Amino acid sequence: MVIFDAGRTLIDYVDVDTLRGVRTLMEHVTANPRNLTPEQVDRFTNETFEQFDACRKNLFEVHEQTVLKLVYDLLELKFDCSLADIERIIWYRSSVVEPVPGAAKALEDLKRMGIRSAVISNLDFSGFLLKERLNVLFPGNEFEFVIASSDYGLRKPMGDIFRAGIAKSGLHPEKIWYVGDKVKVDVDGSRAVGMVPVLYKCKRNAYGSLPEDLITLDDLAGFAEIIE
Repeated sequence: MVIFDAGRTLIDYVDVDTLRGVRTLMEHVTANPRNLTPEQVDRFTNETFEQFDACRKNLFEVHEQTVLKLVYDLLELKFDCSLADIERIIWYRSSVVEPVPGAAKALEDLKRMGIRSAVISNLDFSGFLLKERLNVLFPGNEFEFVIASSDYGLRKPMGDIFRAGIAKSGLHPEKIWYVGDKVKVDVDGSRAVGMVPVLYKCKRNAYGSLPEDLITLDDLAGFAEIIE
């Protein structure tokens, strides 16, 4: 099996504008006793998210819905949709994503070769939303599972999030290659639990010296050649 990271490995964020998401959400407001503007709500939301930075630095993930619930209760805002719908609106309207070049070919090649695939990614949004977006970007993918760190409250490189993937796969860890774009997060984390790490050298990242035995990819489209 090959398990992929998502951000900068399978998908790129072309544009992120949190205010755009809040403006769309405010169309669903049923109670706004303070007459708050979208700009005020967006600013307060971002300030509240910053309070959880210490959690992320200690590799604990705080789910997007948890923070949004806190924000809207503090601001006394009510909406005509569920918290899950609010989360979807915020992520879909705030961010524009596209496939990383070569990712679609890599997935097609794995399918052709009979190699299973899955995703484990650090993300505060729900895993089911990540799966939705991956399904749109990569129609016909055969991901057996999609895990976001928000699903477990733990961030890579914590070992248990990788071990959860191992358990779901039913394989010994040495039979799993993990592909990601960050050395400390993806390479070191997957290697520590016995997986075979593969570094995708994203052009937006800076890399220093790398271990000589590390499998590296400059182009995902050539992944099949390395496997063969």
